[in-house]
Amino acid sequence: MQPFYMVMEFFDIETHVIKMKEKHPKWTEKQCRSLLYWQKNLNKKLENNANEFMKKLSTKNIELVKTPEAMGINMFETCKNVGVLLERNPKKMVIKIVIIAIRKDKS
Repeated sequence: MQPFYMVMEFFDIETHVIKMKEKHPKWTEKQCRSLLYWQKNLNKKLENNANEFMKKLSTKNIELVKTPEAMGINMFETCKNVGVLLERNPKKMVIKIVIIAIRKDKS
């Protein structure tokens, strides 16, 4: 198995919902949780941090996997194996993850 790295960004959705309810008292819980208001910034931060990490690696034979689930990777089990417990339908903390994979040498 080739080595890989996971880069994670955390977003406190619980605090965000509280702030949105204060700002928009008539909004529903669903409106306050809407990813339209926070996901773009979180994704940008995650991508920037992943790119910075990739610059530090000693190889150029790397690939950034932005949607590992789309490649059939079970992120809940993968993260559990390294001690990170992901919450399904998070109420407190959203964890966004990308994988930095080292491509297999073709020799």
